[in-house]
Amino acid sequence: MFGMITHPDGDVVVNSDYFEGKTIQYKEYLLIREGLISHDEVIAVAYEMFKKFPKLCLILKSAYPFILVDEYQDTSKNVIEILLDFLPQQEQIKCVVGLFGDAMQSIYDDGVGDVKGYVSSGNLVEIQKKQNRRNPRLVFELANKLRTDGITQVSSTDKSAPNMLNDCVKEGVIQFYYSNGKQQLESLKTQLGWDFTDTQNVKILNLTHNLIAEKAGFSELMAIYDKDRILEYKNNIKKFIKDKELKISNFSSMTFGEVIDKLKELNPAHLNELEPKRVQAEFMVTYPHLLVFAKSLNFELFQKIYLDKDSLIDNGTSSQSKQDDLIRHLHKLQRNISLYETKQFNEFLRVTEYKIKKMENKIELEDSIKALATMSDNTIEEVIEFADQKNICIKDDRLNNFIAKFPYIYERVKTVKYQEFRNLYQYLSGSTPYSTQHKVKGTEYSKVLVILDNGGWNNYNFNCLFCSQGCKDTVVNRTLKLFYVCCTRAKEELVVYFHEPKNEVISEARLWFGNTTEITAQTS
Repeated sequence: MFGMITHPDGDVVVNSDYFEGKTIQYKEYLLIREGLISHDEVIAVAYEMFKKFPKLCLILKSAYPFILVDEYQDTSKNVIEILLDFLPQQEQIKCVVGLFGDAMQSIYDDGVGDVKGYVSSGNLVEIQKKQNRRNPRLVFELANKLRTDGITQVSSTDKSAPNMLNDCVKEGVIQFYYSNGKQQLESLKTQLGWDFTDTQNVKILNLTHNLIAEKAGFSELMAIYDKDRILEYKNNIKKFIKDKELKISNFSSMTFGEVIDKLKELNPAHLNELEPKRVQAEFMVTYPHLLVFAKSLNFELFQKIYLDKDSLIDNGTSSQSKQDDLIRHLHKLQRNISLYETKQFNEFLRVTEYKIKKMENKIELEDSIKALATMSDNTIEEVIEFADQKNICIKDDRLNNFIAKFPYIYERVKTVKYQEFRNLYQYLSGSTPYSTQHKVKGTEYSKVLVILDNGGWNNYNFNCLFCSQGCKDTVVNRTLKLFYVCCTRAKEELVVYFHEPKNEVISEARLWFGNTTEITAQTS
C-alpha cells in the first residue's frame, strides 16, 4: 500500500516504517513528509486496499447494501473495478450496485467510459432511458443521428417535462453556418441577435481557447503555454542529437548553452541546423533574458520541459486533470480568496486550516484578503509568496516540486500580472459568455452557439466528425462524443458554426441539419 504513495521529487522513500509516529491525514494538498495525502492518492490507496484485503469488501457491503453511482462514465476505472469486480467476489453479503449516466457523454480519458463488458458478461443489467426531457425535438433528433450506443430517444410522455409546451414537445431550432476565407464569427453573432451577456441562458462553446483568450483577458498566459519558441528550439536540438545518433546522456552534465556550443564545435558542416528558425530567433530577440536563463539550465533537466495549453485551460474537475501543479496552485489560491469573499467562512477555514484563536487573527485575515484583492497588478510570484506568508494558500510539495523540475516554466509565468490568472479563473468558472466544449457537460442553456475549429488539436478533428474516411477511430469517437455533449446542452436554439470546412463536411451537415448557410462579409 505504501508503494502507492510516491513523493513527487523522489527524495523521500516511503516504506513500511516511514509513518512511525505519524498519523495519515486527508487534506486539500499533498505533503508526504507530514503524512498528508489528497483526493488523488486516496483513490489509488483505496484500490490497493480493496484488492489486497477482501474483508474491506464485506465491511462496505454490510454498511451499504445499495450503492448508486451518478455519471458513471466519468468515474475512475479503479472505483468501477472495486464495485463490479472486487465486491462480487465476497458472496456472503448481497449488495446492489446501480450506475446512472450516459456513455455518449464520456469525454474524459480517465473515466471508465462505458461498461459494455460488464453488461455482456451478465454482471450488469442495462435499463435504457429513451425519453428525452431536456431538448426540443430537432435537437434530440440530431443527437439520435450522432449516437453510437443503439439508443434512439423520443419525447417524454410527461406533459410537465421541461421540453414540453402545450402538451407537445417543443420544436426548437437547429442551424449550421460556415464561412470561407475571413473568420465571420462576429458577423454571425450580430446576425443572431442573442444577448451574449446573459451567461445563464446563452453560451458560446469553443474548443479553441486561443480565440477566447484575448477577449477574456488571459492572452499572455495563453501565449506562454501555447507557443514557446525557446522550447521549440530546444526540441530542434534534441532532434539533431537523435538524428546524429548521439546519446542525450553524453550531455547530462552540461547546460543547454554548453550543449549548443559543443554540437556546433563537433558539427561545423551543420551549423544551419543548429541555429534557431526565423520565428524562434525573433522571439529570442524580444525575450533575451529567457534565452539567457534557458541556456543556464542543466540540459538533462531542460530537455524534459514542455508546455501544453491543456495544462493551462483544463478546468481541473477530472481526477486525472491535465492542469500543471503551478496552475493548480493558483486555482486553489483564488478559490480560497473567493470562499472568504463570498462569506463561506467554514469552508475557507477547512481548506486553509487557518487558525483563529483570538480577535486579532480575524483582523489579520481580513486585512490579508483585502490586500490580495488589491494585488491585481502584482506579479503571480508576488501573490503566491504573500498568500503563503499569510497562510491563505501554503506552498505545498506539488508546487515546490514543480518549481524545481520546471524552472523555465515558472520563470515565464511568475512575472505575469495576477489579474491575468483572475481572468482565466473567471473564464473557467463560467463567469463569461464563453466556455469550452468540455466544461459544459451537465449544464444546459436556452441558446447555444457551438464553434467548430480544429485549431491544431491532436485528439479532435471536426472534419473527421462529418467525414470519417481516413481518420483514426479514436479521434472520430472522441470528437463525436464532444459534439454530442455540446448539441444536447441546448434547450431551445442550437447554432453550429464551422470556419473553412471541407466540401464533404457541408454535404453531411445538410443531411444532419436540413440546410446550411454561408456567412460572408456581405451578409453580415
